[in-house]
Amino acid sequence: GVNAYIGTQEHEFPLAVRISGTTPAPYTLEDICAHYLLQAYDLTENWRSEWLAQRLVDRLGREKAAQISLVSVNPDDGSRWASDYALAAREPLLSMREQPQIEASPVGGSNSWTTSGRRSRRGAPILANDPHLDARRLPGIWYPLGLITPDWRAVGVAAAGWPGLAVGRSDSIAWGVTNSAADTADLFIEQDDPAQDGHYLEGELSLPYEVVSETVRVRDTDSPGGLRERTFEVRRSRRGPVVSDALIEDAHGRSLSLRWSVAENVGSQVGVDRLMLAKDVAEAGEAIRDIVGALNYNVADTRGNIAHFTSGHVPVRLRGDGALPLQVTDGQDNWSGFVPFERAPSSLNPQRGWVGNANHRTVSADFDGIWSSYSAPSWRYRRMLELFDNDRVFSAEEHWAAITDTRNTLARDLVPLFLPALEGAPETQPAADVLVDWDYRDDAGKAAPALFQLMMRALVSRIFADELDTLIQSFRSSPYFWQERIHSMLNSSESDWFDNINTPQTEDRDDLIRGAALDAWRQLEASLGGNPRDWRWGDTSRLRISSPIPTGNRFVNRLLGGGDFPRTGSTETLWGSYGSPSFGAWAIDSLRFVADLGDPDKVLAVIPGGVSGRLFDPHLNDQLTLWLSGEINYWWFSDEAISANTRKEITLAP
Repeated sequence: GVNAYIGTQEHEFPLAVRISGTTPAPYTLEDICAHYLLQAYDLTENWRSEWLAQRLVDRLGREKAAQISLVSVNPDDGSRWASDYALAAREPLLSMREQPQIEASPVGGSNSWTTSGRRSRRGAPILANDPHLDARRLPGIWYPLGLITPDWRAVGVAAAGWPGLAVGRSDSIAWGVTNSAADTADLFIEQDDPAQDGHYLEGELSLPYEVVSETVRVRDTDSPGGLRERTFEVRRSRRGPVVSDALIEDAHGRSLSLRWSVAENVGSQVGVDRLMLAKDVAEAGEAIRDIVGALNYNVADTRGNIAHFTSGHVPVRLRGDGALPLQVTDGQDNWSGFVPFERAPSSLNPQRGWVGNANHRTVSADFDGIWSSYSAPSWRYRRMLELFDNDRVFSAEEHWAAITDTRNTLARDLVPLFLPALEGAPETQPAADVLVDWDYRDDAGKAAPALFQLMMRALVSRIFADELDTLIQSFRSSPYFWQERIHSMLNSSESDWFDNINTPQTEDRDDLIRGAALDAWRQLEASLGGNPRDWRWGDTSRLRISSPIPTGNRFVNRLLGGGDFPRTGSTETLWGSYGSPSFGAWAIDSLRFVADLGDPDKVLAVIPGGVSGRLFDPHLNDQLTLWLSGEINYWWFSDEAISANTRKEITLAP
């Protein structure tokens, strides 16, 4: 129907489309497949962290850089993984003066868990999911959808270009999804052949770069249809496209290629279409086998089964661990196949009666191989363990309460270390007074989370800036990179990194804690005033929901349906909220979804927006208020419930 609409209903196009100066083109199957693969590419976050790691090695040397490499933790068995950067480049990739400030991966995440029937009040599994994505533009990135036929029904969310429901519940199963953080891509340092232009070396063998011309459409209001075509050339080695041509203005003869496992494993099946039609967990697993994106899937069925599967293709590496770009020295293929689906992290009907994941490290200590060098810190999953790793029996409403939980387990670990350093000193006692009675919940109306979050950013600068110099901004902007590491350093009480090499005295941990508290205090005074009773976490980094027509004017934005709202939650809480004081919150709970397979009538779900992209339509943002408050909202499932809650009925007649 979309192409028929585009071709016949131009007079109905939303204002945002009409004033953009563009003319929508008909959809093709290639468009759908390309969008699906682009979404899979968006999951490939770690290669930018490889670039940051290489710059750290160039700056500090391998051994020193390895002291602050990214730490991944699996709280289920206590195992930890960190790269020793053993295969660092033999020479600096670029001089520090020449290195561009390419940021590490933007931090986001998601939560999903499922309790078994014996852990659920109605006796059937309950699944919960809240993907943390950038959903600030109304009406949102998800389209709530009910698919109902005489033989089958499903309720969930769809997205443009996604050939199926991304998250949902059918007659037979419920499914949720998170980014697995599996490492499915590597950067390679190609050796350009100095003797032959347009060639690269694999040992003594000189090979020509494949050059492909690509044409993209670029917005241009002066061109017909609002778009003009731009053609550019892409160099490719045997490993993949040379991304440094696009991302680094002047690489000084160095070429970095990107190899991505999805490009080598796309088949005739996409998996997501069959997932929503699956009759049980086993059929769901077979569908997930064909999904190319690196994702955790939690699945439950009406037969009482619960499971966790991991999709995607992680390469088996012969050299390196994926944490750094790898120097190409010969023609040997560094990827020796891919980790089989059966060896990827998974769980079926575990004895503890629940499965869950939060982008953290999910492989166990005995996993043979390299799974990822870029997993999320473990704080959200640790909170999940506190809530579900017990013998309690849960209702769907209690699952909803967990989705909107704001307890910060990182803060609960670190504040007791901060207080002894802050108490008693006149200049830092006020900071101790703010933190001492905190319940460690990152609620919008509290001062303590504002102070704690700004202290953490200040601590990163005070610990590392003297030695990282210009790299500190990129390092600090990637909490995945430093959160677990700084937690370990602060708990050990002693580290060579605590001393500022630019001062004559020797600083210790308590000196840094006091200095970070003063830095944060001054920042809060400057932005929120001198009285800490007036400080609010929600005001330090606000959430801006924008109308379909972007505008820099806040009043106009509110008039068109958007608005500025206090931020609740943080990177470390199940109520996900990612951002910074400079740019506000950007990744949020794009969907809250709870499906109780023992409830035939409804699912609990809400999005931060609505279902209509038309300005002034009541359904542009009619779920936003519920989302902001954390209140429960129902999407109806059974015919009886739909009929009982119908507000309007439209009959489509020929």
